[in-house]
Amino acid sequence: LELFAPELAAKPQLITANKIDALDDEERALAVERRAKELGLQFFRISGVTGAGLPPLLEAVWRELAAAREADAANLGLEPPDDLPTHA
Repeated sequence: LELFAPELAAKPQLITANKIDALDDEERALAVERRAKELGLQFFRISGVTGAGLPPLLEAVWRELAAAREADAANLGLEPPDDLPTHA
């Protein structure tokens, strides 16, 4: 990603392995998970068909969005936005 667009590489990233319900080789998912951990990135296994793993991924997306909006507000000297729902 850094070679393609450094500005994108600087943004928060989440790594997702989809179609986990149809995985033919567990080692493939494990290799992606290991690489994500090496890079310090969050990794999620999901299935778009069954919905498995989606709640934790969505929670992580909400956290990243909220943190980015708070950082943007702080950089502009504004109050943090309160229109994004917070999830426990």
